Amino acid sequence: MNVEILSPAGSFEHLRAAVYGGADGVYLGTKEFSARQSALNFTLAELEEAVIFCHGRGVRVYVAVNTLVKTSELEGIASLAREFGRINVDGVIVQDLAVAKIFKEVCPSLPLHGSTQMAIHNLSGALALKNMGFSRVVLARELTFSEIKEITEKCGIETEVFVHGAHCMSASGICYMSSFIGGRSGNRGRCAQPCRLDFKAGKNSFCLSLKDMCYVNYVDALKEAGVSSLKIEGRMKRPEYAYIASKTYKKALLGENFTDELRMLKGIFSRSGFTDGYISGKRDGNMFGYRKKEDVEAASRAIKEIGKIEESFKIPVTANVEIKKNEKIKLTFSSKGKIVSVYSDAIVNEKTYLPSNDRIESALKKTGGTPFFVESVCINSDFESFDSESAFPVSSLNKMRREGLDSLFLALAERKKREINEYSVPSFEIRKTKKIRPEIRIRVEKASQIGDFFGKVIIPYSEASDIPPSVDKESVILEIPFLVYPMDEEKMKAELLALKGKGFTKVICENISFVSALKEMGFSVFGGGYMNIVNPMSLLEYEKMGVSDITLSPEINLGDLSSFQSRSNIGIISYGYLPVMQFRNCPLKASVGCDKCGGNGYITDRLKKEFHLLCHNKKYVSLLNTVPVSLSGREIFVDFQTLYFTNETPNQVKNIINQFIKGKEPDYPHTKGLYFRKVL
Repeated sequence: MNVEILSPAGSFEHLRAAVYGGADGVYLGTKEFSARQSALNFTLAELEEAVIFCHGRGVRVYVAVNTLVKTSELEGIASLAREFGRINVDGVIVQDLAVAKIFKEVCPSLPLHGSTQMAIHNLSGALALKNMGFSRVVLARELTFSEIKEITEKCGIETEVFVHGAHCMSASGICYMSSFIGGRSGNRGRCAQPCRLDFKAGKNSFCLSLKDMCYVNYVDALKEAGVSSLKIEGRMKRPEYAYIASKTYKKALLGENFTDELRMLKGIFSRSGFTDGYISGKRDGNMFGYRKKEDVEAASRAIKEIGKIEESFKIPVTANVEIKKNEKIKLTFSSKGKIVSVYSDAIVNEKTYLPSNDRIESALKKTGGTPFFVESVCINSDFESFDSESAFPVSSLNKMRREGLDSLFLALAERKKREINEYSVPSFEIRKTKKIRPEIRIRVEKASQIGDFFGKVIIPYSEASDIPPSVDKESVILEIPFLVYPMDEEKMKAELLALKGKGFTKVICENISFVSALKEMGFSVFGGGYMNIVNPMSLLEYEKMGVSDITLSPEINLGDLSSFQSRSNIGIISYGYLPVMQFRNCPLKASVGCDKCGGNGYITDRLKKEFHLLCHNKKYVSLLNTVPVSLSGREIFVDFQTLYFTNETPNQVKNIINQFIKGKEPDYPHTKGLYFRKVL
């Protein structure tokens, strides 16, 4: 497949604008299960119409079903899969492994694309998706060009790269700020974008708001690197944005001058300009920006300049006219391997007066209002000359042209029907809890926090050499980082193998990327809470991959636990200043610099609340919630609960463990998190 320009379509109006601007593909969402629930999105009837509209123009349609789904919603996913197969969309973009499983069962020929919500930011992650049957991976937006190139060259499936539009401050799929602050989950398509508010880092304002990316000058390089799809963000922006963004990048891909289009694109939407900080590797203060009054005023001017949105890139068609004595006139249109023919109502003979060749050609080239242009007309006739005052009216030729182009459009829109299998979502019985008082585990940031605790301990693998000799290695679960970028993959694997040789046998992952690799290395693999498991089918898919011990998502409602049947132990994080963001560009770096920060600074919101930052070897940064989750003193029907310690002192760690052991209510400010709330 040639490199495609993939554009956003938040509604049918946006879809037309993107296609008219030259998009080779569009991505959109239905009314449910899309990560952009604030967009208008499509009903199934509108989706069917959209597919015909796009396929007739040679444009692909991908549907985003890239949210986490609850147990009660699984049957709805199966219904969607059947409809998508019938409508014949070109691919489905997913995050939840349960959604992937259902689509593979119902419509196995429908290509699966791994959403950016899966946080695939390294080669291991892309290979994991390939082994699961995915045909494309949407890479994380935080990658540099060299990292994109390495993954693309080695992963063996298509890669899709965001080239224009909004940056999330956090790595996608592992941002919980919106849900923890306001109960609106980005993983459920309801992000309230709290990062656009005025958080402060030192004297710097809006320190979680990044400028929109603009990689138009990298189009050729990405094409050469083998990237299959260049994706434009913006399903919630204006139709004019979808149009001019598509046109700008299509011209860049074709090697045409795009200066005017880029100027209008900058006007239609920016946050104090654009940035290429991630792809260039220049992650600094210049990446930050927010929407100002001047940006809004520029958008109004740009909308007027763009004016009426019309189809910019039309499909070339050849026309052939055959005029034979005592037969109907035959008009044949051909394009992209499709051929259709229509005939005149009347038979022509020696007494028929026909238009001149020039008038026939002129009539056939009037294709306004269609996606076509007639690039050549060939006329074959048994008659030596035509009369310019024809008794065969030009209106008849116009009718033939309209009928022929309509038939050609439908021929181009036609696709081979997909096989749709009968499939029923399994019923999940009520779970019989193994323990009323769950096992207590602790997760620590530093070995010095362990103290005299004798249960299971989760600790960053880089701290393994500092674990006290009194701690049994069989009780230690080594934690690998949330984010492991390509240059560190092999180094991490080598270091883990060295630790395995010293007796460590258990590793916990917060991402799908390394599950298979760790199993092959001989480790017992535990699944962390940030794998985003919120339904039992997803849990079963991870079990099939070899995960034997699973922490459920911190966004799960404990009332949903009754449907979780599992061979594995399952648990939750019941204490901790939980990470609500993971980001690669630290706002404190731009404010005070790495040397003065010390790896444990903070930012403040409008209410002066402090969100502490936890630096991980200058590779990435965790943003911690302002208050800890604590379920101390509450009865929890899971197999284990993890106390997630970050900045606590050893004495604080000891006191909190004792409170949980004794079942005491917390004596410190805390939240119950999302476990008893309905997250949208």
